[in-house]
Amino acid sequence: GASRYVATDKDVFASIDNPDNKLAFGRDDAGTINYMFLGTNTGAALAYERIGFWDQARTHQRILLLGFLTSFGVLLGPVFAISKWRRMTDGEKLSRLMVFAASVSYVLVFAFFFVTLRKGLVTVYREGLDNVHLMLTLSFLGALLSLASVPTLALAWMRGYWSLLGRIRHTAVIAVFLAMAWSLHYWNMV
Repeated sequence: GASRYVATDKDVFASIDNPDNKLAFGRDDAGTINYMFLGTNTGAALAYERIGFWDQARTHQRILLLGFLTSFGVLLGPVFAISKWRRMTDGEKLSRLMVFAASVSYVLVFAFFFVTLRKGLVTVYREGLDNVHLMLTLSFLGALLSLASVPTLALAWMRGYWSLLGRIRHTAVIAVFLAMAWSLHYWNMV
């Protein structure tokens, strides 16, 4: 059941039902409560830490989902832009090709990730880590292409490639890919 606690000291509380059960809060240098400790006088304790927004799994799930959807959207782009290809400058083509290649890498990362999950980690371990190695290589390639797309994006803005809306869309795609590269790096996949 629920316990009620009373303050015994600053940021320290004792259970009304069992005074040996303690609840304490820890503060960082700025005075913000970031830690909670549950324990007894006998020394058994649990410690909890507040996790920041960028460290939460939900944040990374959203970034990766957005990246996955963006990658699929980019893969559909050439279907609609094939008629414009001959009129594009080399810089425009390079920028689009780099983003396209990054999206292919990321879609393949997701495909191998789901194949690996479907097999089960024990089966993957027994059969070998070929899919995992390939997934890590593709993650690295996607991140590298995402980073390499930034200078081509700067050229697109300086030289006025595409319409304003086209440049904004291209910027958003690269921003999503960079966020995805950061998230993959966070989870040691890059």
